[in-house]
Amino acid sequence: MTPALLVFDSATDRLAVALLANGRIGFADEPGAERASARLLPVIDRLLGESGLRRDEIGGIGFGRGPGAFTGLRAACTVAQGLALARRLPVCPIDTLAVVAEDARQRAQPSDGAAVDDVRVVQDARMGEIYAARWRYAEGRWHCLEAAALMSPDAWNEAQACSPAPWVAGSALHVFGDRLRTGSARCDGLARPGALALAACMRQAWEAQDWVEVEAALPAYVRDKVAQTSVERAARHANRRGPDS
Repeated sequence: MTPALLVFDSATDRLAVALLANGRIGFADEPGAERASARLLPVIDRLLGESGLRRDEIGGIGFGRGPGAFTGLRAACTVAQGLALARRLPVCPIDTLAVVAEDARQRAQPSDGAAVDDVRVVQDARMGEIYAARWRYAEGRWHCLEAAALMSPDAWNEAQACSPAPWVAGSALHVFGDRLRTGSARCDGLARPGALALAACMRQAWEAQDWVEVEAALPAYVRDKVAQTSVERAARHANRRGPDS
């Protein structure tokens, strides 16, 4: 029997939480993931209360490991480790971009006639860049074809041109618009790491025993550097002005 499973993601500008217990899914999906450190535990306790469960009745933890915003990733990872540590629960790090692919799959209409089983995910990474990955759905779960990477729009266009994916999904479609050359791919700019998609990915990970010990439950930091030093900023400003200015 599958135990009660709790999973949450705050890698983007939304907070998604799902509780899989007793054959049902309790979920919360709300804006403001920058407040995840303050909101995450109250939302978890509310869902547990609605399901008649206590924290010590959770059998497995999952969290969105990113890529995404540093603050949100740290909040989710810290809560996952804290809940799992006392009882040495298995932890499933869930790739946030896979959740976007699953959301696109769930959103697709049967009348579209094309299975959403090969998706290149494009999430806005700010600073003019994109978090990108490619996922394939087969045998009831998502498999990574291209690991998450930080790309410029031009680099992404080259990847899509060289190896076209039939589906493209994620927030970068709206942010970058025509700068992303998707070719003949079907596009879903509304796909996001929502709670129901997150629950599906958690179930897939659990059934595949794709879990780790608490100490190995870490975020995926694709962007190694998000700020420049004062020296770097000064040099960049000088380069923009040019030698004769």
